[in-house]
Amino acid sequence: MSPSRARPPRLTALLAPLADFSHLLTEREVVFEPDGRVRDTASARLAGIRAAIVRLRRDVVRRLEEIVRSHADAFADGYVTEKGGRYCVPLRTDRRDAVAGIVHEKSGSGQTLFVEPLAAVDANNALAEALEEEREEVHRILLALTARLAARRSELSNAVRILSELDAFQARAEFSRRIDGVFPQAGDRLALFSARHPLLDRRLGRYARRSSASGRRSGVRRGPDRPRAAGGEAAPPPLRPQRGGKTVAMKTAGLFALMAQSGFALPLAPGSVLPVFDQVLVVAGDAQDLLEDLSSFAASMTRTARVLARATARSLVLLDELGSGTDPDEGGRSPSRS
Repeated sequence: MSPSRARPPRLTALLAPLADFSHLLTEREVVFEPDGRVRDTASARLAGIRAAIVRLRRDVVRRLEEIVRSHADAFADGYVTEKGGRYCVPLRTDRRDAVAGIVHEKSGSGQTLFVEPLAAVDANNALAEALEEEREEVHRILLALTARLAARRSELSNAVRILSELDAFQARAEFSRRIDGVFPQAGDRLALFSARHPLLDRRLGRYARRSSASGRRSGVRRGPDRPRAAGGEAAPPPLRPQRGGKTVAMKTAGLFALMAQSGFALPLAPGSVLPVFDQVLVVAGDAQDLLEDLSSFAASMTRTARVLARATARSLVLLDELGSGTDPDEGGRSPSRS
């Protein structure tokens, strides 16, 4: 077998417990039409009932049409309609006594009554009974099929788990193909070369347009600078003016850390390095809390303290604009690190 056609051993092992459901699929095709309706041929009894329904419906309509023809001047129009599951004819209100029958509805104008003539009651009853038989038979067929599916519930649940995992693998592979993705090296330092946030990648343009209105408003059209940190050290904070891409750079680093540990290839250059983090902790955005009587600055410091208390030597901690919400000079003197 050529390498291009070889089966990856891990995927082959994943597929091994997948049961054969071809018999169930065949039953589904026998029972259901492509649009989900139960087929006439799902059972011999159902086929017979539906054939009878066609015959009975034709019979009741024929009887009503004969009544309309015999009392043409008493009917608003010469058509047959259905009201509440019963076939009726539109009788003029001023000719109510022309035809004996059951009134099912009155028109909005009040000039027409939808009447089921007594001569058609038996035919309508026969049709209603046949329709009820059809519902019962369809219910029986679906119950039987459901019971056969339920008997293999554990196998089906296992198949859903396996196919969901395969679908996730396929999604990662498709994402990697679209962005010409690269798997970063695992190491003790963080170095992302030519990194580009996926929402800013032109190769994913139509997805970005769908999910990132904020990215379009910002006007950012290029990737962040290369976030780097030496082994064992925190990355220095990017110092740039407003709208200079600092937050995008920080978010890219955090997103890439999570994506890499989830098995995604990334839109960056070969030679990039990412540590394996035990957690990614983020403090970003206005944390003002009116209910807790916290200003933006106080709430930000509270969140920062909680994050730093949870962080370990193997954590990635991202602090966006530490010291914001207070005097800019005071915030600038804060020992902020991103």
